[in-house]
Amino acid sequence: MYSKLKYYVKTNLENPSLNFVWDEEDNKNFFTYVYENFPSVNLEEEDNIAEIRKVFEDYFESVGYIIFKLRHNQIRMRVFSYKVEPEDSEYLEDIINILLDNEDLIDFCYKDKDNQILIPQELVKKITKFTETIKNEKVNKKELIKFAVRDALELEESDIVISKNGQIFIKLVDAIDKHQVSESEKGTVANRYNGIDENEFDTFYAEYFTNKENEDLFPIVAKLFVEKYFVENKINNVNYEKNVFGYIQNIIIEQLADMFNYSDEFLKGFSGYVFRKHFSSVFEYISDLILIEISISNEYMIDFLKYYSLNIVIINGVKYKVPTLSTEDGLRWNVVSMLSIVKIYIKTRSTIKVV
Repeated sequence: MYSKLKYYVKTNLENPSLNFVWDEEDNKNFFTYVYENFPSVNLEEEDNIAEIRKVFEDYFESVGYIIFKLRHNQIRMRVFSYKVEPEDSEYLEDIINILLDNEDLIDFCYKDKDNQILIPQELVKKITKFTETIKNEKVNKKELIKFAVRDALELEESDIVISKNGQIFIKLVDAIDKHQVSESEKGTVANRYNGIDENEFDTFYAEYFTNKENEDLFPIVAKLFVEKYFVENKINNVNYEKNVFGYIQNIIIEQLADMFNYSDEFLKGFSGYVFRKHFSSVFEYISDLILIEISISNEYMIDFLKYYSLNIVIINGVKYKVPTLSTEDGLRWNVVSMLSIVKIYIKTRSTIKVV
């Protein structure tokens, strides 16, 4: 339930902010989604309430802490700012001392890479147990721990600190060999991963980008792309074909920045790596959302797809052969043939979901 609700809030709520207001429409839509996807869940049970609260706590954690109540299918929630910044916490030195006193537990050459460090579960548990005793400070405890790690290990701002599976993993970005991309190489294979060698991403991806994260990331990227560029901005076909890859990669960067401490150079490269690795999946999710739009007779979306039934168009006085939408055996699709099938597909899928 946590994973699906996390996806729901990420794609249906406004960006986390202290000014967020949970209204009746939010409440209605949220519980409709819950009962459609989890019809047997008892929302009076404390464990289920705690799981839903965790979804909202994690969503707003970057901006503040929440006061949350769920009762009789009604959520009451407010977001409050943290009162203390991690660097100002009176407990910062205590956490740094725990790290330094247990330095022998830290693997400073994790997986035989001198730009990777691992703080194991044993040490993270000691730190977490200590932060759980903090009651008199409203501070982001996750960020407090990360700030202490950065201070204790004298990390650069660009270095990535990840909390995962009860461990803390550090990637020393400044220690990565990086090819300086010249102006003439921009937009070429030399700049595919922002000048960083693909091997640097292989181990990072295998270790810290699980199948579960894949499942969460790409439906979110697809929905954000469709909502921003199709539903809201109504991008035309020329701009779509010219910019679609850059638009999607920027959304992936934004989502990765939520998952990991932000590093501009590394995440730009890693976003390209991830996009290339899951290229088909991203567009399958986007296609599915487009089909939903045409099934509800979205006129803009129908006109957008009609463009691909054309053969030759003239753009700025230049003839251009339009890409075609076709089946694997080469048969061309047009909007009429799509509509006749997609409405049955969407209806059947909804029926299966309900059952």
